[in-house]
Amino acid sequence: SLFWSALGIAFLILSHNTLAVLFLPLIFAYLIFQSKKKKFLILNSLFLLLLGLGISAFFWVPVLFELPLTVFATTTVSNWREYFASISLIGASTITILLVTFLNISRRKFQVKKHGVTVMFFAVAFISVFLASSFSNPIWTIFPVSFVQFPFRLLSVTIVCVAFLAAVNISLVKGKARIIAGVVLIILLGISAFPYAKPSSYFDKEEGYYYTNDATTTVQDEYMPVWVKEKPIKRFTTKAELASGDGILSNILYSNGKTTFTADINHDAIVRVNTIYWPGWKASIDGKEVPILYNNQRGLIEIAVPQGKHEVKVVF
Repeated sequence: SLFWSALGIAFLILSHNTLAVLFLPLIFAYLIFQSKKKKFLILNSLFLLLLGLGISAFFWVPVLFELPLTVFATTTVSNWREYFASISLIGASTITILLVTFLNISRRKFQVKKHGVTVMFFAVAFISVFLASSFSNPIWTIFPVSFVQFPFRLLSVTIVCVAFLAAVNISLVKGKARIIAGVVLIILLGISAFPYAKPSSYFDKEEGYYYTNDATTTVQDEYMPVWVKEKPIKRFTTKAELASGDGILSNILYSNGKTTFTADINHDAIVRVNTIYWPGWKASIDGKEVPILYNNQRGLIEIAVPQGKHEVKVVF
């Protein structure tokens, strides 16, 4: 289905851009191996990709232009050497299925030409497990670790490949032995998964942490704008306040994308709106657009307001 396939690709891109980069080659390799009409399928797959990219363009196109405005390129999100997958995380069931698949390929139960999809999934599973484990440490010194961030993320690809391989290997077993083989695999999976079926530890930061924390939602605040020199450490007490000058601010109303207030200024003043500036914010005084200043330490929106009583609006 052109519609559902393109929508699925769009949702994949929207859900997690790193995993989208890891999974899209696997998806198209699967399509190509499945088809007998390679030329038609490659063209069809490219069309699917373009349609999926088009549906999700509202998400990824701004990234291309706006990522340089953040500290992402200069921020180390993680020390990748600390995030290799252990043998227990890879799982006994995964290792068993890979070994059984290897034996079946060696015994020519699976032939490259006839069972290209199976061989492809085996190769991808083996490579993903290798790259997720510490055995691949030298390779990660030249890999784009700043994008992948955590080597164990490659196990996401392993999951799909091993599920396929498990089904294929079980299909080779005949009669009641198939049920036994399936049960054995399920038991191995349960043993592997059990340690991860419960929290490893608990912590309580108390309610105050959550309503006072004003940091970003990322690991190391890597999407903070480059003009923010001092990160917020607490919530604001009032949305709009005087940074300098003399006057009174009243009727302060705000939502995620809009702040309005009345400014009664005795002398020319700088009014600060406690929102970090980002391109797209516009400010107006009495309906006339005015420039936004954000060259302060916290990168907050500031507006020069002249003497008198004015209606001020800040809108994204």
